[in-house]
This record gives sequence, structure tokens and C-alpha cells, in this order.
Amino acid sequence: MSASLSPIHTWMYQKIAYQERLLAALGQTAVRSGWRTEAQLKEAGIGETLPPMDRVIDPDDIHGSLQGMIDWAEPRLASFVSGLLTEDSARLSALEETAFRFGVMVFSEIRDQEPAGDFSFAVGLMPGSGAGEEATELYRKISDVLLNGMPCDRVVRITEQTPDHLSWEYTADLHEPYWTAAGGDVRWFHTLRRSLVRGMLDSTDFTLTGDDWNHCNLLRKSN
Repeated sequence: MSASLSPIHTWMYQKIAYQERLLAALGQTAVRSGWRTEAQLKEAGIGETLPPMDRVIDPDDIHGSLQGMIDWAEPRLASFVSGLLTEDSARLSALEETAFRFGVMVFSEIRDQEPAGDFSFAVGLMPGSGAGEEATELYRKISDVLLNGMPCDRVVRITEQTPDHLSWEYTADLHEPYWTAAGGDVRWFHTLRRSLVRGMLDSTDFTLTGDDWNHCNLLRKSN
């Protein structure tokens, strides 16, 4: 008997869709800046909306299908950004601003949305952990957007958690192989992702700190 799609599968597919939307936003920045043409984006399929999940996910191999989608999406972002920045690394600041604005937009969409489910185990939290605490709830929102492999990879670990402060680390960099294969620098990816998260936090009482790619802190801003 085939497995059925569940909320966690929808959650994963949505995270892939967010990354594709980020790629589309970066693509439009490249067009406005004269680095790429609309025709080049179209040829690469950048900006196309993902089809409904039940049209692309094999019910007899849901895990394999989702992993295949990740293995399709990750090289697309790595290849596009690496191509732009290999030509001129000074473009990174414009791409950072795009990622920041994307974070602002996405957070405005999901800020008041009810979660699709409690996927605490997939993002390093204990089930029900910190329910109602602002730092934890913001972390959950961020985790709803960022793609960090499959839930079974469990690469995220919470290191400190209070109502005003939540820290986490990544125990492995699942993105690095895609960026190496694209001839790029995975630090570009982490720079853009931090800009995205800072955009998500822009309208909140929290800020993101931490200079290493694998250590992040949500801190309540001082008044």
C-alpha cells in the first residue's frame, strides 16, 4: 500500500517552494541590474511556480520524491548565484538586499498563519517546546521557510532557549556540496540566508547575531 501525503510532506514541499521564490527574486534583481535577461531566466525555468505537490510526488516513494526535489532545487540556486558572483563578487550586496526584502515579504505572509503541524523534532526542538514564547515561535517561523535537507537529516540543534533568546547550530552543511559543484563559494549562500532571516525579523523585537555559518542567535533587541 502506498503512503499518503501528510502535513510534514506539505511543509517540506513549501520550503522548497520558498527557495524557488527566493531564486526568482534574485533573478529579477539580475535582470534589473543588466546581469541577465528575461529570456535567460525563462530558459532556466526561473520564476515558474511549482506545480501542486500531488502532481510531482510519487505516493509510493514520498521520501525519495522530496529528496529528488531538494536535489533539483539546491543546484539551481547555487548555479545561478555562483554564476553571477563569479563574474563580479561586488554584486553580492545587491543580492543581499534582495534576500532581505524577500524575508520581509515572506514574514508578512506567514506571521499570523497557524502552523501546519508541530515539526519540533525536525528543527531541533522538543515537542511543544517553548509554546507561546516569542523567541521560539519566531524560530519556528524561520524554520518554516529555510530548507535544511530532509527532516530525518536532523542537522539543527538548539543550544540555548529562553523567552528572550534562542540559539541554534547546524551540525552539518548540507548545502556545501551543491555550491562546490557549481564552482561557487558556499559562504555566499550563508550570507544570503542570513539576510533573508534578518528581513523576516525586521518587524519584530528580535535580531539575528552570530558570525559563523553554523551558529545563530535570536536575541530580543535592547530598548
